[in-house]
Amino acid sequence: MKDYTHPDNVYLNSQDDAFLWGLANATYKVRRFTRNRKNKKGKVKIEMEILRYFYGGKGSYNKHRTFVNTNIWVHPKNWNNKTQKLSRKEEDFDIKNNKINQTFAAVQAYIASKGQQDIDQAYVEGVDFSKVRELFPTRKENRKTFYDLMVDYLEIRKVDGDTAPNTIKVFRTVCNRVKGFDDYRKRKTYIEDINYMWSDNFNAWCVGVKNYVPHTIHRTYQVISVCLDYYWRRRDELQIEMNDKYKDPNFKYGKKGSNKPHALTYEQREIVFNHRFDKPYLEKARKMICIQAFTGCRYSDIKLFTPECFKKSGMLIYTPQKTKRYNIEVEQPLHPKAEEIFKEVNYTTTTAYATSNQKYGDYIKEIFTELMKKYPDSKFSDDYSSHNFRDTFISIAVKRGVNFKSILKWSGQKKYETLDVYIDLDDEFDRGEMTKTV
Repeated sequence: MKDYTHPDNVYLNSQDDAFLWGLANATYKVRRFTRNRKNKKGKVKIEMEILRYFYGGKGSYNKHRTFVNTNIWVHPKNWNNKTQKLSRKEEDFDIKNNKINQTFAAVQAYIASKGQQDIDQAYVEGVDFSKVRELFPTRKENRKTFYDLMVDYLEIRKVDGDTAPNTIKVFRTVCNRVKGFDDYRKRKTYIEDINYMWSDNFNAWCVGVKNYVPHTIHRTYQVISVCLDYYWRRRDELQIEMNDKYKDPNFKYGKKGSNKPHALTYEQREIVFNHRFDKPYLEKARKMICIQAFTGCRYSDIKLFTPECFKKSGMLIYTPQKTKRYNIEVEQPLHPKAEEIFKEVNYTTTTAYATSNQKYGDYIKEIFTELMKKYPDSKFSDDYSSHNFRDTFISIAVKRGVNFKSILKWSGQKKYETLDVYIDLDDEFDRGEMTKTV
């Protein structure tokens, strides 16, 4: 029995005149082929079908199918897929047959050379061999840069249905940072280049050129590591040369940030709910704040609510966008003041609150600047963000003595350690708690 996986052997299958070639644990099969897709004239297109079998272990093979268009159209009755031959009855038989065979020979030679032999494009003019070259990504001119691979991975995350829009935005930003680093040093980063020295230089650029804070650098390395993990698991199938130095803690730079909770008090929340703004955009932003402060939802969830979320009487039930992939569901009794806002838009927020995160942040600052002037004794500040209204809901629940299991359920959290980062206990509350011990 012939060993089709031996790297030095090239075989010709005499039964169907197809070309077989093996490299390590990958085997290639090339044949002339038509998929019988007729054009308006009733003709079919002749293509080169390339089958790549990759050994996956334990007797399993992964198959990848690629087609190269010859731009030759023939009558279906004049082509035989089994024999891979064109009948002499075909119009312009000699010209078409030569073109088909030339393309077949070019694909054969390229694969047999392990992707090292240049294709003579003049010999097979008009044929697109880009898909053949993609089968050999380790060849220098075919290699994708690390930035290209990150963009490919980003596209995968965008269509998986489990990645939150804000996460996609973070990944895209990190992709651009890697490209910015390459542009700055005028040198492309390939995945095999990523090692300790690359990390040192990248961090130096982040700090010295871009002036990123430690938390931003930490988050950047997190994203890079996630991307590298993806390709590390697929390095054999994709023929990628890379090292695992990125897994070493010493590879990474930056420091995880600790955003302290900054909640509104119960009294401040009441003021925000009862106040009215003359400017429509501020009034809309005020209601968005109230939705968060009375439900604990994130900014990314404000536009998620539909009547389906309220089908259980007196309850609000929804799946947060950020934790969708974990199948975490929020279920909470609907706060009367939240219901008042939802009722105004017929329990559908999808279009009523379509304000971008950036504009929302600007409006929040404007709102609290005005509230500071209007209510000087209420101790408002102008440094709130959309995160702080989730802090508000959770912190007020804690201060009012709600049991933690209920708060976890209402906020869509599984662990107290995660919930703890949202809890903001002021001095007045702590003093009141201390009196319980006296």
